[in-house]
Amino acid sequence: MTEPTSCNTEEAALQFLRSPDLAQLILADMEALGCVAEDRARLLTYLIAISRKLPRPLSGLLPPGPSQPILTDVMEQLTPEENVLRYTRMSAQELACMTELKFNIQLIIVDQHADPDVAKAFLRALQTLHSPRQRSQVLRVKDSRSGAVAPQFVTTEGPVAYLTADQRMSCSFVIPLDDWPDQAQRVLESQRARRLFPPHDLAKRCLAIGVKHRRAQRQLQAVPVCIPYAGRLSFPSRGPRVCQLQESFLGLIEASAVLHQHQRKWGATEYGKAYILADLQDYRLAYDLASELLADSLHELSRGARKLLARIREGMVDSACFYRKELHDLTGLDTPTLKDYLQELVELEYIGGGFEAKAYRIRYRLLGDREEAAPAPLVSPEELERQLTCLV
Repeated sequence: MTEPTSCNTEEAALQFLRSPDLAQLILADMEALGCVAEDRARLLTYLIAISRKLPRPLSGLLPPGPSQPILTDVMEQLTPEENVLRYTRMSAQELACMTELKFNIQLIIVDQHADPDVAKAFLRALQTLHSPRQRSQVLRVKDSRSGAVAPQFVTTEGPVAYLTADQRMSCSFVIPLDDWPDQAQRVLESQRARRLFPPHDLAKRCLAIGVKHRRAQRQLQAVPVCIPYAGRLSFPSRGPRVCQLQESFLGLIEASAVLHQHQRKWGATEYGKAYILADLQDYRLAYDLASELLADSLHELSRGARKLLARIREGMVDSACFYRKELHDLTGLDTPTLKDYLQELVELEYIGGGFEAKAYRIRYRLLGDREEAAPAPLVSPEELERQLTCLV
C-alpha cells in the first residue's frame, strides 16, 4: 500500500533531514520502537541501510544476542517497503528456480538459514549482488528430496546493502551487539516499559515513526559522494583485511554524507553530474561509530574475549588461580559462551589452564601483564580539523 504524499508531508520529511541533531533523533526513534541496543549498533545499522543509495553499499553481520531480532525488525519497519526485502527461509526448490537476481537500491535482510547447503549457495549469490556490476555464476544446488547436486546458472545485478544473521557471511562490519547479561536486562526492561501504554496508542506511535522515516528516506537521492580530505586520512597497514576495512570505513563516511545530503554542499563534474561533498562531521560520525570496531577487527582477540580479560584483571581476587565457576558468577555469561572466550584466551596465551585430575576441573591463571597489541589509531577528528584549518 502506497503512503499518501503531499507538499506538507514532503516538507516535514525535509525538515527532519535538515535537523542538526539528526543522528540523535534517529536513535530516539529506534529506541521508541523497542530497540535498545547500544547507540553504535543502532546508528551503524541505519547507515548501512542508507548505503544502498551508494555505488558501493555496505553490509553488516548481526551476531547472536537479545537485540538481534528487534534490530532487524526495526530496520525493516523504517525502510521504504519498495527498498527492503527480507529472506527468512529459502528451500532448495526455490533456489533452483532462481535464474536471475536483479535489485537496485535495495536493503536485503537475511535471517539464519536452517539448511546449510541452501544457505551457502544463496549467500554466494547475495555476495555477488553486493557488486554494482552484472555477474554470472554457477551455483551447486542440492535437491532436498533426491540428494542429487545439480549446477544452476544464475545472473546477479546489484548493488544492494544487506544485513545478515548468518555467521558464514563476510561483511563490511560486525554490528556490536552485546551478548552479556546487562544487555539482556535492558531488553527486558524495555519490554516491560512498553506495556505501560495502551496497545492502540503504542501502535499508533510506532506507525507514525515508521511513516516519518520512510518518507524521509524517499527524499534522499542516490548521488555519489566526494571526500575532499581522503588524502589526509591514515589507516593501519597490518592484517589481511586492511584494504577491505578501509573501503568499509570510507563507505561509512559516504553513507553519512548521503543521510545528511540536505545539510551538505554539492558539486558538479565537468559533465554536469552532481555529487555530495562530505565534510568533517561525516568523518566524526564514522570515526565515533567505527574506530573501535575496526580496532576489534584488526585485533587478535575478539571483542567478547577482550571484555572477559578485562573482567578477570579487575574482578578476580587471585588472578594466579581461578576457575570457570568463579568467572560464571562474575560475568553471568552462559557456559558455552564462557568456554569459547576462555579457549580463545588460552590459545593466544593471555591466560594459562591446567587440568586438575582429582577435582576434575580446569584451573586458570593470568599470564603476567601482557599488553594487548593494538593497531595504529586512525586520525582523530580534532587532528584532521587542525590539518584542514592549516590549509585555509
